Amino acid sequence: MRPFILALATLLLFGCGSAQQASIALYNPYSGSEGTVMDFIKSAPPDEVYKDTNFKVGVTLWNKGAIDVNDAVVSLSFLDKYFRIQPDKRTGVALKGKSIIRRSGEKKTVFFDAFAREAAYDLSTPITATLCYSYITRMVDEVCVDPDIYGLEPRQKACAPKDLVLRDQGAPVAVTGVEQSLVEEGSSVRVYEKITLKNLGTGLVANTYGSAGQLCSSSLSTDVLNRVRVHAELGGRRMDCGPSGGDVTVKLEAGVAQTTCSAVIQPRNEYVTPLKVELSYGYSDTLPQKQVIILPSP
Repeated sequence: MRPFILALATLLLFGCGSAQQASIALYNPYSGSEGTVMDFIKSAPPDEVYKDTNFKVGVTLWNKGAIDVNDAVVSLSFLDKYFRIQPDKRTGVALKGKSIIRRSGEKKTVFFDAFAREAAYDLSTPITATLCYSYITRMVDEVCVDPDIYGLEPRQKACAPKDLVLRDQGAPVAVTGVEQSLVEEGSSVRVYEKITLKNLGTGLVANTYGSAGQLCSSSLSTDVLNRVRVHAELGGRRMDCGPSGGDVTVKLEAGVAQTTCSAVIQPRNEYVTPLKVELSYGYSDTLPQKQVIILPSP
């Protein structure tokens, strides 16, 4: 009887281990269409405060995307006539993104010390918060490259080129499609990948990667708004995306942009190779206004 019990226990142990490994293998942190989100915490700010009293404003940040954030900025907006909040900005907030180990991303709460100024009668006035941070979208997929542009080789092939239709990559800006075309270039072939990207969120996109504070400032120039930096690699080789080669900055119109990247190859036969697209940008979201009523002293 004991050998049977031992065998059953061994089977259950290894069965659970296999299920756990399968769960880890199936989990993909590069999914979803959110980056870092925020919300006011309950009762901070409170619905009502008395004049000449102190209170707290608390904002919870949650990195729901796949990329770590190291430079998040939370900036409060309010009327100086009714509130004093100093400082009114928190900078350099770091939040880990999703991973196999941390599937929900990291949460943090930042607090601000506030003071309600004079009010002769019950007065409702707003407080809101803006979040700015640098983010990256990483898309990696396989594409088939077939140098037989004109289909002159009537044989069974190892792969067939096809367009990629994508949804999200664990970030608010996503690569949503890739269309491939090939052109002869001497004895070589130039592969073109037409990349479509889209802002899936409701926030503001700008070419301010590494400068979240700039994105949260009122002096942001229009030449960086709605712009994203694009980097692409085919089979580990950097692609030419801009007019002078290398990376390119594209402008989103109605939240959508397209750019074409290319690379010269010399394949003899069709083959499957990884296509990597990386988007870098700054992203900003603003909370709906929280109305706070200032009451005269009791």
